Amino acid sequence: MTQEVACDLFNAGYLAARFDSAGPEAAAKNRSRIAVMVVQHRGTIIPRGAARPHR
Repeated sequence: MTQEVACDLFNAGYLAARFDSAGPEAAAKNRSRIAVMVVQHRGTIIPRGAARPHR
């Protein structure tokens, strides 16, 4: 995985939480959780069902 892909995923986690009405602090925690989850899997595709909602 490239650094650019990791950054995109980090930002996507933040934006997804914000679009779902999460506050800035909760969204920041979500982006970190998403980034950690994705880097544990080969490539940038995680198994369906592996992602948990940010709430």
